[in-house]
Amino acid sequence: MDKLKKLIRKTSISNKGNRIGSSHYQRETERTSVNTSGPFTYTWIVKNFQDLYDQKCLEYYYSDPFTSPSTNEQVGTNENLIETIENTSFTIPTNKIEHKWRLLLYPHGHRSKKVKTHISLYLSAIQSQFEKENNIKTRTSRWRFEILRMNNEIEKPKNSRKSTNSTVTTGLSRLNCYRNVLEKQFIFNNDKEPTWGSVKFCEFETIFPNNLDSKFNLIRMEKVDLIIRVHYFDENYSAINYDLEILKIDISLKFGPRLEEYFDNEKFSDVIFKFDCGSQLYVSRLVLASRSIYFKTMFNGEWIESKSLAIRIKDVEYKIFKIIVYFLYTGILEDGLTFDTLVKIYAEADMREIDELAKVIISRVLEMVNKDNWDDVLLLGWATDNYWLKDQALMYIHSRWEELKDTERMKKVLMFGNEKCIQELMNDRCFGIVNEL
Repeated sequence: MDKLKKLIRKTSISNKGNRIGSSHYQRETERTSVNTSGPFTYTWIVKNFQDLYDQKCLEYYYSDPFTSPSTNEQVGTNENLIETIENTSFTIPTNKIEHKWRLLLYPHGHRSKKVKTHISLYLSAIQSQFEKENNIKTRTSRWRFEILRMNNEIEKPKNSRKSTNSTVTTGLSRLNCYRNVLEKQFIFNNDKEPTWGSVKFCEFETIFPNNLDSKFNLIRMEKVDLIIRVHYFDENYSAINYDLEILKIDISLKFGPRLEEYFDNEKFSDVIFKFDCGSQLYVSRLVLASRSIYFKTMFNGEWIESKSLAIRIKDVEYKIFKIIVYFLYTGILEDGLTFDTLVKIYAEADMREIDELAKVIISRVLEMVNKDNWDDVLLLGWATDNYWLKDQALMYIHSRWEELKDTERMKKVLMFGNEKCIQELMNDRCFGIVNEL
């Protein structure tokens, strides 16, 4: 676990409508309803969120009503539907029972719950005419929220091998938020809409990085467009599987066709990576630069390596580096890799900002958490500030606290973790806060 110890040391939309809140604030947003590989996903695009946030008198804000197929009914299979922001197509089976919903957003946090640092997000159930006519008083659902930011500007890094803190790329950025799958039985009572969601959903500072004063007021009025999604799951469908299928789409869209026949092929390569063990790997500058910011920076003239025909790779095993390069050529991570190997690959992928590979590795590691590695998963999550790794390890600990609290592994965790990490471990808030109105 040398790589893990090093990391720990380093760190110790097309349809338009109006949304009306309590102050009758109206604005243009967009909505899309998409049948994905899971039962259903609804996407709400909130443009110019900075204007909403700046309206201090605005208490809450509704999305337009939308419908989802009943999760108690069998949902038709997805026929290669890919969600896009523009020109989105969607289908809802007409022969299934549909449930009516809307999202409820508190841009400044749910004040009656004394939330001062996060936005709050709820799912609100609207009783349909069918439910009223048939005297259906309850509805049970499983879902998870997600929030993304639409990036509009590019700031190029200057002579930096890792550009995470200095680069904003066009496209979408997933924001850290409360992402646990929620399950709730909504009970209809007269005309009041039952709601349930996350009181502390996403921090203001995550949405407006480096743009808030000490009282959480905006310093600059910079454009921020948000995408808020709610993913519905039936009882047989896991959130991890959903993320994997969406990730496969992301990889295919970014990487394009697989180039397996050109991998480690001297005839179609212009650079040789050489390793201390004596092995070497033939690669194409064009392929690696087109699929990795790290390699694009390496080959664009800013580094010494950009002019070299042979580049020596130090402090990385040949086997690990070869797996990474193979992924960039094909979008595939080979099966059967051990936990230790996955951790080593993750450390290198994280350093080189190969986000797609890091996500694939995380999905595998989450399924491997057990009594022999939960501590390493937690420490890796802390070291890389990865929500999923931390969350999975913390839930494992939470379910076996009496069994684990006095073990040598727990002592190791307490020794390596900083004050914030230890508080996260010991505080029930690490498992999120959910509530109803």
